[in-house]
Amino acid sequence: MVYRHHKLGQALGWKHNHTPGICTKGGELTTWPDTLGPVPDDAAQAQAVAEYEAYIDSTAFKDDELQRFLSSAGGKAAKALALVLIDKGVCTMAELKAKYRIQPE
Repeated sequence: MVYRHHKLGQALGWKHNHTPGICTKGGELTTWPDTLGPVPDDAAQAQAVAEYEAYIDSTAFKDDELQRFLSSAGGKAAKALALVLIDKGVCTMAELKAKYRIQPE
């Protein structure tokens, strides 16, 4: 039986640092680079998907995504707006941090 999962490509890419040559189609592994050793069996593929899904649900991933956003132009604008709201007394930094996990610079 061939393991299939709609997140398999994302999971294997994440687990193996997006090494070129990992290919999936229809949630099924189709190509595996020789540089990564033997092709993972169904159990190893399922484990990679489980680890990836746990990471996606983790606080670390959400913090990483937030920091990427805050570094973008839109994120910088959002930070500037937040500072205006704080200065005007609409909310406090503690409230924003608690609700949105914002890390001050």
